[in-house]
Amino acid sequence: MRKVGRLSFVIVLILLMCIAAGCGENDEQAVGESDKNEITIIDSSGAEIVLPDKLSKVAVLNPPAAEVLRILQVPDEAIVGVSDSIQKNEYLGFESIESIGSSSTPNIEKIIELKPDAVITQGKWLTGSDEIRAKLESVGIQVIALDIHQIEKYDECMNSLAKVFGKEKRAADFLKWKSEQEKKLSDRLKSLKQEEKKRVLQLYANKLVKNEFQTSSKGEQAGGTGPDQQINMAGGINVAKDLEQDYPTVSVEWILQQNPDVLLITSYDELGYTVANYDAASKVRDLVLSNKAIAQTNAGKNKQVIVNASMASTPYINAMFLAKGIYPELMKDVEPQNVLKEYFEKWLGVPFKGCWVYPEQ
Repeated sequence: MRKVGRLSFVIVLILLMCIAAGCGENDEQAVGESDKNEITIIDSSGAEIVLPDKLSKVAVLNPPAAEVLRILQVPDEAIVGVSDSIQKNEYLGFESIESIGSSSTPNIEKIIELKPDAVITQGKWLTGSDEIRAKLESVGIQVIALDIHQIEKYDECMNSLAKVFGKEKRAADFLKWKSEQEKKLSDRLKSLKQEEKKRVLQLYANKLVKNEFQTSSKGEQAGGTGPDQQINMAGGINVAKDLEQDYPTVSVEWILQQNPDVLLITSYDELGYTVANYDAASKVRDLVLSNKAIAQTNAGKNKQVIVNASMASTPYINAMFLAKGIYPELMKDVEPQNVLKEYFEKWLGVPFKGCWVYPEQ
């Protein structure tokens, strides 16, 4: 009897040990699965963002990020709030999404009310951003700052967004296409010698109508400001690149001294997706050419004035339009209009329309 009792005790003890070992394995497996679902990215501000899983609800402040979400085919139900400028952009199709204020002064209370997993903005997004980040993160809302508008950071930022939404394949396909377009441009311009490069002065149309000459320097950010990058990609030389401010206002005397070969006019209203004709762009160009000082420059004498729609998300296509205008022989087999059409129809999934550059190419 004692032997049977001891045997039963040993069997029960072994079973208990097996059960305990099994539970331990399950616990380790559960922890492993939890860790496996975690997603870590480094945003443009240098912050390490750790997410427990893929994002299901976000609010978006900067338009280039919203455009990337369209390219990645992130569903509308995942976007619970957008800035005013995103909401008003016709081709993005976010007009029915809740507004969370402007990209520079967002409505923090509204964002908290919408309960997104994260807010997507840009690196230097607004005054007091550290305080706002702390307020949002205190209620469990992550702030992801991505400088998608900067050429050198675009691919990395897109890959980060693809990772947090599980859209890596779509991102890889698009970035392959984008790289092909950039190579197409660089291949056409590679024979261009330094002494053959056109000196370009970029100006803003909305300032010109007030008789102000605001331009863009290289700026403090790595890679340069948007217009500076566009000019460089197009094989030009930005005559304002070394000015101290990012977007300085220059004098007529300074313009005469620089004597640019080309004037690039950046337009926000005269050209774009909703513009049906070139009337407004033509008026801006005529205004520039009628300026007595500009008429004395090489650009004025040769009527090398190009009005270009502002396209922050596609600087490589912007550069194609500029290169086509100033180096027509080198770019004779490239049609930027067709590249832009493919971008809208294949990648954004919307009909292509609008007026984008004047004189029309």
